[in-house]
Amino acid sequence: MQNGRDKRRKIRKEIVQIITDVIHNSDIFSLDNENARITRDEYRYNEISVRYPQTFAQVPCLRPFIKLELMESTLLEHPESRDIYSLVTELTGKGTPVTAFPCATILSTQAEKLISMMRRTAAHLRNPEQQDDEFLVRHIYDNYCIVREKGVNVPVLKNFVQICIQLW
Repeated sequence: MQNGRDKRRKIRKEIVQIITDVIHNSDIFSLDNENARITRDEYRYNEISVRYPQTFAQVPCLRPFIKLELMESTLLEHPESRDIYSLVTELTGKGTPVTAFPCATILSTQAEKLISMMRRTAAHLRNPEQQDDEFLVRHIYDNYCIVREKGVNVPVLKNFVQICIQLW
């Protein structure tokens, strides 16, 4: 059992290294050395800051890098194929979107955000002196946007939340 676990961790680590090497060797992108890579849970979660070329002065409220998050988790339902556009591509009509990229469904994402909200709220209740959790605010806002745009399917969402809790 331990050997299989070590093998999976090694594979995840190799995947992250390949992605990091591609970014490092890119003529367009670079690794952001000011923001260290974050790796958690035996390489199941990875956060890599990627710098991109900028033509104009950076607006203070925007990050000067792309936060690439890689997360391994069990899908709650089959992925949806979605086209991925950048804001610049969408606004200017220039560039090429990534087509038919497999993505977690919105309902699955909402369930994971609700679980994260519960975890982060519980952590704050255990230690009320800690600084406010900016991610908690983001998850609350994301959930609000999902409900506003898509509504809520309480029976399915409840089932997904229960599955998420069992997986952890």
